Amino acid sequence: ALASLFVVLTLLVMCMMPAPVQAAPPIADAGEDQTVVEKSYVTLDGSGSVDDVGIVNYTWIFFYGGINTTLYGMVNDSFRFMNPGVYNVTLNVTDVEGNYSTDTVIITVLEKKVSVFVAY
Repeated sequence: ALASLFVVLTLLVMCMMPAPVQAAPPIADAGEDQTVVEKSYVTLDGSGSVDDVGIVNYTWIFFYGGINTTLYGMVNDSFRFMNPGVYNVTLNVTDVEGNYSTDTVIITVLEKKVSVFVAY
């Protein structure tokens, strides 16, 4: 009888406890779009990203030179764009609970104009 009472009381306490609340997903912020000339280093800045429990990973993903390129783990990272083009760089941020969010920054790389001086 005592064991039955213990089970009933345990079930009552468990029913009265609120369900665990999962934290909200982070908000990724890949920064402002950028325009640079070829062979320039671009700083990718995810420092505007926020989360209520803490971001544990920043991953930058983009297609460059015919392959998917991934820069893993840094809030700020840099990459040297050698070829002109328009690149969509996606930031994926993950928090401690495994929630994630993405944001994309557009990097426009212009061809470097070469001045030619001709002497007569």
